[in-house]
Amino acid sequence: MATSIYRSCCEAARGLVDSNRHPALAAELHLAGVRARRLESSLRPLVKTLRAGERFLSQSSKWLHFGISQRARIDRVIDHWPGGSREKFAGVRAGGRCRIVQGSGTTELWTAPNRAVDLTPSELSTPTNSDQLQAALAGRVPMSLVPYQDFEGKQHEPVGDAGRPVLLNLWASWCQPCLAELGEFARHEDRLRASGLNIVGLSVDSLGDTRSVEPTQLKVLLARLNYPFAAGMANERLTGKLELLYATLFNTQVALPVPASFLIGAQGSLTQIYLGPVKVERLLSDLENLTVDDEQRR
Repeated sequence: MATSIYRSCCEAARGLVDSNRHPALAAELHLAGVRARRLESSLRPLVKTLRAGERFLSQSSKWLHFGISQRARIDRVIDHWPGGSREKFAGVRAGGRCRIVQGSGTTELWTAPNRAVDLTPSELSTPTNSDQLQAALAGRVPMSLVPYQDFEGKQHEPVGDAGRPVLLNLWASWCQPCLAELGEFARHEDRLRASGLNIVGLSVDSLGDTRSVEPTQLKVLLARLNYPFAAGMANERLTGKLELLYATLFNTQVALPVPASFLIGAQGSLTQIYLGPVKVERLLSDLENLTVDDEQRR
């Protein structure tokens, strides 16, 4: 069908049928031209209008449905096409479907195609629960954190060395996934340092919990893991800022779990949040994307 069909007002179809009341049937006509139709007979005309529409997605169906009685006799179909041409068609019967093509002068009996589809049912698998969340932020979030103390009581900035990305990791001595994650960092020290990443592991053992552990004990624990990166004690001010940031970004009031890690770019902006253990391979992949601008990240 020509494009002009969809831009024209279809003037439509007029049909003359028996007006006696009998069980209802239908005659459906399919337009394959540029305008519309009217059905006529010697009695009362039936008029249908097909409108192509003026805006996006306003195209209507090209089928016109006429509800008529069982004894109806259709004399003729008259179509009025764009440009003013008028065309007559015969051979339309009640209870059937016909296709009318502009310029042909004839009607075609239409039968529905066989659209049987052999579908094979699939088995639904139940998603496995995960205690991990790894979120890449669409836009970088400036970080304003407070210093932390190492195990000797010395103050340090949590963003690490200027001009280098840093992974701020929260862990606890009683958390086995935390210790496993720190051990993995230790085993892949060379790869992590080669990527330019600095890791700061901060223990939350002393925060609002009866399971407080002395800093010297934490230092011994990390030594057993051969943990080679920076470490210290998290304070409530630092964790409070991280929890507020997490709650704002994800619209939740759930407390941060451990382990939890925050990947901060060389310019001091947060780019990734990891809840639960993060694999080194994922971490190295995310480090490669730190140079990608915000538009590409989206």
